[in-house]
This record gives sequence, C-alpha cells and structure tokens, in this order.
Amino acid sequence: MGKGRVELSMLQWQTGIDDADDAWNDTFVHPDSTHWLFEGAGLKFPGLMLRAGVTNKIALGAYATKNPRANYGFYGGQLQYSLGHNTQKNWAASTRLSFVSLFGPDDLDLTVYGVDLLASREYAIYSTWASVSPYAGVSTYLSSAHETAAAVSLRDEKVLGFQGMVGALFQLSRARIGVEYNLARVNSTSLKVGVGF
Repeated sequence: MGKGRVELSMLQWQTGIDDADDAWNDTFVHPDSTHWLFEGAGLKFPGLMLRAGVTNKIALGAYATKNPRANYGFYGGQLQYSLGHNTQKNWAASTRLSFVSLFGPDDLDLTVYGVDLLASREYAIYSTWASVSPYAGVSTYLSSAHETAAAVSLRDEKVLGFQGMVGALFQLSRARIGVEYNLARVNSTSLKVGVGF
C-alpha cells in the first residue's frame, strides 16, 4: 500500500451452502422449512474493512462482517508484508498473517489463524489513473473451536486446512473494486468496494 496510505472498503462475503446437508440444516435455527439467513445457495455477510500502510513494506488491516438477520458475526485483523515489487515488470509478491474470531453466541468460541502467500501483476489501462491487478495465492489456516454451553460437553476442536484464491483489483483513481474466489472444500466469493487515500 505504501507508508501513510489508507483504504476504507465495504465488503460482501458469501459462502456456498447445501441446505440439504445436515451439517448446514441442523446448524441454524429455523421454525419451519424456510432458511431466512440465506438466499439461494449462499450465506452472505456484509461488512467493513480498514487498511493502512505502516511502512512501504508493511500494511495493517481490521474488518468486521455480520449478516443483519443473524445473532453472530466475525471480526478480524491482518498484517501484510511485501516480499518484493518489480516496478519495471509490475509484479509483486507478499505474505499475510491473519486471524478471524466469531462474536455473538455465548456457547462457542471460534478463531481461525491464517498464513497466505500472494502474487499479483498490475496492468495499466490508462496512465496511472486506471489499472487492473489480477492475483493468485495459497493459504493455510488453523481453526480452533471451544464449546462453552451448559447443555452439552463437547471436546475442543483444532482443524488445519489449505485453500487457494484467485482475484482481481480494479483501480480507478481513488476508487477500488476487488473480487475474489476461494477454492476450498466449501467455496466462497467476496466483493470489495472502497476508496484509497
């Protein structure tokens, strides 16, 4: 991002759901067959994200997402470090440390820790005013869950996983639009619309 630069974005994150699967069907409270937390085959979470460049190589970010009709949401943070930036060929590589935690329900503590490796290339559309930057990456994460309900006694769970990601960032002056698709056992998509200063 560059030292002193800031980006504020609105997010729309969606995870695919098969509502015939008991793992999904039995997770959410629904008094009848209507699953009012999602439409079609996706569970959506709108949110906000703030990123800031601390140095020319380090950027920090914080975000929160919540479906307004749900009693839970997620908040998280990230630290991104630039591994290299070739200004002649317009490619860059970076790594990112992140965490995401669940908030809302009193009977579950859930946190996911991640490490990502990303590579991108910028293509100028019009001078320095407009550009598109496709990117790809791989991620490993550790999910840690602890049940705190009085009604049941479940063991703690720790799950290690891997996923891939592809996306693109379109920049028009200060405006930024990003799309990303995550390749995992349960796929997700995200859309980001923001402004950079």
